[in-house]
Amino acid sequence: MTETFGKPQEEEQYRAHLEHFDRDAHVDVGGTRYAWSEEDLHELAMAARYYPFLPGGLNSSVYSGIVSMARRNFRPQLTRAQIIGLCAATLRTTVESVEQSLQWTASYMAFHDGGDPDLEHPYPPSEP
Repeated sequence: MTETFGKPQEEEQYRAHLEHFDRDAHVDVGGTRYAWSEEDLHELAMAARYYPFLPGGLNSSVYSGIVSMARRNFRPQLTRAQIIGLCAATLRTTVESVEQSLQWTASYMAFHDGGDPDLEHPYPPSEP
């Protein structure tokens, strides 16, 4: 795929994110394997290229983005727990790290916008 990048650092970030993703991450449910396509990973890396790696790891926007895409791609076939697990494996991190990042995003957005953290959450824990 040929991409046009506005700035050299965008291409560097794209490649760094693409290399960070575990391309073999998957979830097996009822004899069916659920995994990201190369196009999905490309789309995730393209979106993530605007968010630099932070000293502690990936930007919370990358976590929220991958979880949002997984919800679109894999619901209702996978449960929330399976989706979060797939995202954690893809990002080479723990389920707890993904959950903490999602909660941080919800709290930040609620504080910033004056809303309710439950309504701002990228994938509320109360959802199946």
